[in-house]
Amino acid sequence: MKDENSRSSGNGDLEVVCRGLDLVDSLGLMMITNRARYLINWLVSSLKKLKHPNSEGIPLVKIYGPKIKFDRGPALAFNVYDWKGEKVEPILIQKLADRNNISLSYGFLHNIWFSDKYTDEKGRILEKRESGVKGTGANKFKAKSDLGITVVTAALGFLANFGDVYRLWAFVALFLDADFVEKERWRYTALNQKTVEM
Repeated sequence: MKDENSRSSGNGDLEVVCRGLDLVDSLGLMMITNRARYLINWLVSSLKKLKHPNSEGIPLVKIYGPKIKFDRGPALAFNVYDWKGEKVEPILIQKLADRNNISLSYGFLHNIWFSDKYTDEKGRILEKRESGVKGTGANKFKAKSDLGITVVTAALGFLANFGDVYRLWAFVALFLDADFVEKERWRYTALNQKTVEM
């Protein structure tokens, strides 16, 4: 029986036919770019609506970069905050997302501009990047470039669909439960899997 995604050439070799990529090619770059923009704009607006259920209404997610824009690319940098307003570590979010079959990454944003009226917050928000190289003489420029914010990053590929974006939103919404991280730790301990240390 012949697979419908492959054809046999005359000499017995198998020729692979990529119908999904052919469909993408037939749609064109403009259509794919628009689709990715619609998906990322939906994700941004939906994440901004997530707030903790306490009376203060602390937002669950802080998004860095442009919010909803016509020329926004299909990538997103954000942080998740618990009900006390403390940042959940991006590495932990990446590992929990990986356990839920969601591919996230984390990065370090630097060269962040603050206006003069936010100089007090600047010292509180910016973090110092931990570098693996010890004992090197760092100059003033290098020390300044090591200040920034660690963030979770998500990028949509050209094959991403609404189901993928919704799964990411639903995963982030799990952090509305104040005990979500602790429950996940106990769940994986009970299954004799390696736990994530915070």
